[in-house]
Amino acid sequence: MGLIGNGAIGTGVALILAELRSGGRIVVCDPERYGPENRGTYSLGGDHEAATRPYKVDLTEDTLTAAGYDVREVQANRTAE
Repeated sequence: MGLIGNGAIGTGVALILAELRSGGRIVVCDPERYGPENRGTYSLGGDHEAATRPYKVDLTEDTLTAAGYDVREVQANRTAE
């Protein structure tokens, strides 16, 4: 499965998939970092992530890996800080 875009909709999908715990491989792709502007609309991340600004795919990967998925990241041009 591919999850392209880890924004408001993509993080919601990731959270649902994590709850399903179906297993399998998921490829994630998003070059942007999580920031304060994402705090109110994303299903993943919070105040800590808004301050530390991790890449969005890293939040998604952590969540899905913990739920038992084999997560692969598409190497894309990551945005600068």
